Amino acid sequence: VERIARLTAEAHRTSIEFSNYDAAAPLINDARAAEHAFQAAKKIVGAENIITDAPKSMGADDFADFLAVVPGIYCFVGTQSGESTAFNHHHEQFDIDEKGLLIAAELHVTYALDYLANPF
Repeated sequence: VERIARLTAEAHRTSIEFSNYDAAAPLINDARAAEHAFQAAKKIVGAENIITDAPKSMGADDFADFLAVVPGIYCFVGTQSGESTAFNHHHEQFDIDEKGLLIAAELHVTYALDYLANPF
């Protein structure tokens, strides 16, 4: 990346300064927390509606720094219900099926209540 940026700058008769830094730790879900979340989600939407093999993402999130210290899980709750809600969050046509927000809230509550009844 640095070489490409430097050569591009040279081609335009200018220069660059380049620095790279660690923005966030890698986000690694705790296996027990992930299983706990799976069981909670299964109660709400059924196992057949849970994606467990999504491709890894190179995005960064500060939540990874929390998971480096305490066990937990970072997951996504889908909000697509048709063509009009099929766009990603940063797309100009992004829309959300608000029923997904109810599922997300129910997942948080179910996870917490199940954990309080049976901590891992």
